[in-house]
Amino acid sequence: MRSRKPRRAAPEPEAAPEQAQAEASEPEPEAAPVTEEPSGIAAEIERALQAAQQPTEAVAEEAPPEPEPEPQAEPEPQAEPEPAPEPAADPAAIEVSVPVPSSNGDAAVAEAAEAAEEEEDPALARAFQPGDWFVVHTY
Repeated sequence: MRSRKPRRAAPEPEAAPEQAQAEASEPEPEAAPVTEEPSGIAAEIERALQAAQQPTEAVAEEAPPEPEPEPQAEPEPQAEPEPAPEPAADPAAIEVSVPVPSSNGDAAVAEAAEAAEEEEDPALARAFQPGDWFVVHTY
């Protein structure tokens, strides 16, 4: 690919000092600021940057006003939430109540109550009464 700059001819050896002095005396042109408007994606980025730097009040003026909510007469009373169902227990830890049969159980309860009385523990004696239910734990 060729460059677009024209090549300079090699200076003649005699003119070299004069040309160097002439180039030194000429002021070099300064680079002019680029004032071209960006196009495409660059333009969109530039607009977004400028919009971000502007105060938000200008954006608020451009946005249409939000509609006001209509006032409601009275809020409807909400029903109390239903209690959440209890989580299912581990089947191995379920307590099962089994009634003691009266024909056989009453005698066992009576014996336990008598044994508690013999030990003179009134709390234990009150714990076993005929017709009581017992809880059987299965593990």
